[in-house]
Amino acid sequence: MSSPAKIVMIDDEPDLCLVVKENLEYTGKFVVETLCDPHQAEDFVRQHQPDVIMLDVVMPGREGPEIITALKKD
Repeated sequence: MSSPAKIVMIDDEPDLCLVVKENLEYTGKFVVETLCDPHQAEDFVRQHQPDVIMLDVVMPGREGPEIITALKKD
């Protein structure tokens, strides 16, 4: 059996992060790390090295497309 896919979810809604994390991990196919502060996104992604990034588009202080642009430069 293959190891679970690593997902990082970045969203400013902690309750949404919790619901998504619990539901995905319940399947046994995913390990989900969540982040609610978009300003820490790049360091968080570098640290966790996910297979998939789930990213909110509109967040206070820093928008999803801005984070994507920064990550693509890496």
